[in-house]
Amino acid sequence: MRIVSIGGGPAGLFFGVLMKSAFPRAEITVLERNRPDETQGWGVVFSHETLGNIGAADPKTYRALSERFAHWDEVEVRFRGQRITSAGHGLCGLPRRELLGVLHARCTEVGVKLEFQREVKTLSQLDGVDLIIGADGIGSWVRDQLSAQLGPNLDWRRCRYCWMGSTLPLRALTFILKESPHGLFQVHAYPSDARSSTFVVECREEVWRRAGLERAMEADTVAFCERLFAEELQGAKLLTNRSSWRAFPIVRSERWHHERVVLLGDAAHTAHFSIGSGTKMAMEDGIALVAAFRELGLNDVPRALAAYEAARRPEVERAQRTSQTSLEWFEDASRYLEQEPIQLAFNLLTRAKRTHETLRKRDPAFIRRLDEWMADRQKAPRASDGSPPPPIFTPFELRGLALANRIALAPLGLEEAANGTVGDAQLVHLGSRAQGGVGLVCTEVTAISADGRATAGSAGIYRAEHASAWRRIVDFIHGRSRAKVCLVLGHAGPAKKWEDFSRAAAHAAEAGFDLLAVELSPFLRRSGGHLEALEAVRRGWGEQRPLSALLSAGGREDATAGELVELARLLRTRGVDLLHLLCPTSMAPGAHAPIAERLRFEAKLPVLVQAGLRSADEANTLVAAGRADLCALSSPLLEDPHLVLRAARDAGYDAAPYGPR
Repeated sequence: MRIVSIGGGPAGLFFGVLMKSAFPRAEITVLERNRPDETQGWGVVFSHETLGNIGAADPKTYRALSERFAHWDEVEVRFRGQRITSAGHGLCGLPRRELLGVLHARCTEVGVKLEFQREVKTLSQLDGVDLIIGADGIGSWVRDQLSAQLGPNLDWRRCRYCWMGSTLPLRALTFILKESPHGLFQVHAYPSDARSSTFVVECREEVWRRAGLERAMEADTVAFCERLFAEELQGAKLLTNRSSWRAFPIVRSERWHHERVVLLGDAAHTAHFSIGSGTKMAMEDGIALVAAFRELGLNDVPRALAAYEAARRPEVERAQRTSQTSLEWFEDASRYLEQEPIQLAFNLLTRAKRTHETLRKRDPAFIRRLDEWMADRQKAPRASDGSPPPPIFTPFELRGLALANRIALAPLGLEEAANGTVGDAQLVHLGSRAQGGVGLVCTEVTAISADGRATAGSAGIYRAEHASAWRRIVDFIHGRSRAKVCLVLGHAGPAKKWEDFSRAAAHAAEAGFDLLAVELSPFLRRSGGHLEALEAVRRGWGEQRPLSALLSAGGREDATAGELVELARLLRTRGVDLLHLLCPTSMAPGAHAPIAERLRFEAKLPVLVQAGLRSADEANTLVAAGRADLCALSSPLLEDPHLVLRAARDAGYDAAPYGPR
């Protein structure tokens, strides 16, 4: 079997080593247009988990790399003169040249032929080759020539970055956020060896242009960055290696293979350098492709390539979702400049997959410092030993309404009202969760008129007897727990009379509710009635009581994130105190967080997030990072009414302030 890899980066080289080891009779050639010692960029980073995968696939490569690795355990965030350090991360790195040198040596050892300064420009030049590996990077001509068959998509992003090295020795993966007269610059830096580091500078394109860097040569870039980061570099120099400013493309393809051709690494998919997974993914592509041939043999190349893609794609897509979240965090990092350094550091560290609990396990001292800061800021009660509460157990205030904690019961449709009148079903459901420790209980969506009910069993608050029935439930919750109660008003279909909203709000005040939320459905917003509805509600509810607006995101008819921000800004001017963001459970994990952040930071309103959250840890992460102020849970509280009390006790925190009176 004749195999040719177009491109001599880690993807093509490691595949060659593994394939030749598995099938010694295969004739494998790697074509590389550059010289053996010529490469772009500086160091590469691996996690210890990735090293395990490499070691299992090829122990000799692993041993050779291990001798050269610089190891470190910490991530450091530098912001406004402070250094915030988090330990327990288990990372290592080495210069890219040394990685390639190890792979060159292994290829030679197993019998892979390496041809340097050899450039192929068309697939027709490879007639007679049984398998072609397109490992030619982001600018892959192999992918371009098969674009009709592979369906590639390149999403060019909004930042510019320049990949440099530095004579500054580092002991941690280091993120630097630096404000300048032109805007925010950020650095992604990490050790390459004992004497040098990789130093990637990134900024938004408009900042890059304002700084005059669109016309900068390498020497100009070095001079600018050495001035800007003089304090951080401490006299060290920046080093270049074809270090031009670039935009980063997210590469995706509908297919990775066609007939005898398959893409590996950046040619098929990219992951932003902020998660350090590009080289890892490229080498793991090689592992997976060889595994497919080991299982199916060499006789049916298209079948093996299809099996490889089916097995590998889910893992790559998960990594790309993580990468997208991380990339967007850095694109919009300027929105976090109002945060204190400790919160910004936690926000950065949890931008993708890490959570409050995973960081606590890695570095309890870091999370203790974060929790101390938040408890002091919110004047939260301490445990008997003086320890701070987890973030969700800090109090929250809204126009005079004081919540004991940040957990809310999400609205659920019980649909058991009799002609709009609620009864024991609502009392048991809402009362039990209130006694279970939630800070805020939200009712089911309650109709403002008889013809506004979604079903015959929908709850209502359009008659005096409805208010009396609700009063019974509110009084029970207030008497038996420390929870507050929010009535969610809604209208199924076109709203006909604005006075219906006003009357319902007045009944809500009579019933003793603490907070009123108005569901602003897509239909209500499209008809232009949302502002009239809010004004009518405010007339009946009163000027001093807190008011919330429930907005949905992620559905087919919902507004975009940008449209929601503009709407939220308008709502703030109309007396809305809180946004209740409802996201469908069908949204990708974590997809709600960027929307909530935009609403909170750009519209300057507190946000309650309801987005299929499953645990106190998820809620702790959102609150501590400043992505949300309150978190609504539904399914977990249905399964365990005492989830909040249990979470407090598990954290070693006094649960008494949240339990039954």
